[in-house]
Amino acid sequence: MVRVPDFMNQLFRMRSRGLLSGLSVLLAEFPLVMAIIARVPYTEIDWTAYMEQVQLFLSGVRNYKELVGCTGPLVYPGGHVLLYTILYYLTNGGNNILLAQGIFAVVYCTCVFTVGLILRTVRAPLYLYGLLILSKRLHSIFILRLFNDSFNSLFAALAILFACNKRFFWASIMLSLACSVKMSSLLYFPSYFVILLQAVGPKKTWLHAFLIVLIQVAVSLPFISYFSNYWLQAFDFGRMFDYTWTVNWRFVSKELFESNIFSTGLLLIHISFVLIFAFTRWNRITKAGPIAMTKSMLTLKPLQPVTAMTPQFILTALAASNLLGIVCSRSLHYQFYAWFAWYTPYLMYQAGFNAIMVIGLSMLQEHAWNVFPSTVSSSILAVSIPALTLAKLYQSTDNRIRS
Repeated sequence: MVRVPDFMNQLFRMRSRGLLSGLSVLLAEFPLVMAIIARVPYTEIDWTAYMEQVQLFLSGVRNYKELVGCTGPLVYPGGHVLLYTILYYLTNGGNNILLAQGIFAVVYCTCVFTVGLILRTVRAPLYLYGLLILSKRLHSIFILRLFNDSFNSLFAALAILFACNKRFFWASIMLSLACSVKMSSLLYFPSYFVILLQAVGPKKTWLHAFLIVLIQVAVSLPFISYFSNYWLQAFDFGRMFDYTWTVNWRFVSKELFESNIFSTGLLLIHISFVLIFAFTRWNRITKAGPIAMTKSMLTLKPLQPVTAMTPQFILTALAASNLLGIVCSRSLHYQFYAWFAWYTPYLMYQAGFNAIMVIGLSMLQEHAWNVFPSTVSSSILAVSIPALTLAKLYQSTDNRIRS
């Protein structure tokens, strides 16, 4: 007779070896998504503002300072405008909410399937697939609120999938498209360029950088007449956030939250940890330090690899780079959960947590992001769980990446 502990141990160790796992998750998602659309009321937050801004764009307004909706000015890059212009036409000026929800349901299911393919590529344990469909907050972001984070997340997931399969040309395109919708995907770039330099060499890394910038320039062309206003508003790194909506910093005072000292401190912490990870973890393929990498980029001489670059390494580096930015973020709003929630269970697994811990921490993280309005305790969880994951990841990946 098989003992229950042995059975559970084997269950948690099972890994995906084909498309069946991803398809199974998708089949489980489809009826759930349909039920949510049918039974849970749509919540108006930004959709109307998006449509109002698109309407102004279609009327000929090209100055970003004049593209204003009911919730404020347009603060997203040109890719967002182009995507929501398409949605404007498809949904009768934004009035057909049910059709819009159907479109976002397709985007959500595509994102789930893409992340499933990523997990298959890195041979992740099967229980991580189950965590993909259990998030109330992710369903809400995509299907009930129609946020642009949905498209941003999909493009980022496609970029990661291509990168894990070493299709870096397409990875660069998708990552740039993600940034053209929302600049949050810039958080991937520190590890992405370290990966590129080690994988394809300095010459091709420069070409990838040019390709990424070229796409950003292309989506900005409709606003070329007011170029400075476009770049300052679409990529506003000094934007102030409202304490009312913060998910992650409720446990600090409003005065500290709004201070320059706080934002500057977070930026310095972020830069410091990115450099630490870049030159002690993400450089493991060549063991190159900052001087060697800089010299390689300037002289165009490739670095010499000392070990193979695996999909597991690529996903871990990209997801960690993104999560570092999340932990040090000036403020996180509820829809920002879509930026990172897909990959934290895998990082927890790579950090060495057992299955029970991964599931437990993932549930606590989900709970923190479903408390509205945020509280002191929920914001502590929202910060401490990814911070703990990164600390444990740094410690456990000193010598190896789990495969």
